Amino acid sequence: LSDEVYEHMVFDGCNHESVLSIEGLENRSVKVSSFGKTFHSTGWKMGYLTASEKLTNEIRKVYQFLAFSCNSAAQYGLEKFMQQNANWEKELSHFYQSKRDLFQSKLKASNWEILPCEGSYFQILKYSGTNEFNHLTDTELAQFLTKNAKIASIPVGSFCENYEKTGLLRFCFAKNDDTLLKATEILCTL
Repeated sequence: LSDEVYEHMVFDGCNHESVLSIEGLENRSVKVSSFGKTFHSTGWKMGYLTASEKLTNEIRKVYQFLAFSCNSAAQYGLEKFMQQNANWEKELSHFYQSKRDLFQSKLKASNWEILPCEGSYFQILKYSGTNEFNHLTDTELAQFLTKNAKIASIPVGSFCENYEKTGLLRFCFAKNDDTLLKATEILCTL
């Protein structure tokens, strides 16, 4: 089972490598994708699976009892958009790469270490300044930023099974440029 919801958001000339392209796995793997992540419509809960016919036949047997209904208007809208915009995958990567590049460029002179980001719409930052924030856990720093700087982030440690202070925060750059500029201006003051 491979979570590939960011498959269309790949930067710097890199290519997405799907589990389905790996010899020996293509007939025994399920790829999960998301229209919500791809088309800024996460609340619509529209996604899809790609797998061999044998696997999808079994998945359908279970799915019919898990999902009551599906938003058909969104399905038709997504289909029409993709038909009318033949290069949407490439355009999406360029769109998000420009957002990432803007976010990163404005933070280069800050006290934040910018970790590599070759896909998705999240940037991981590590605070590397030498002031009162160094003693905070990543959760405490995220809470401070939310309450005092009005900037939301997610402590990366919350994704770890054995949570320890990681010092890493995840920021979403899927925002308009004015919001990104204001956020980086604030982050650069810390």
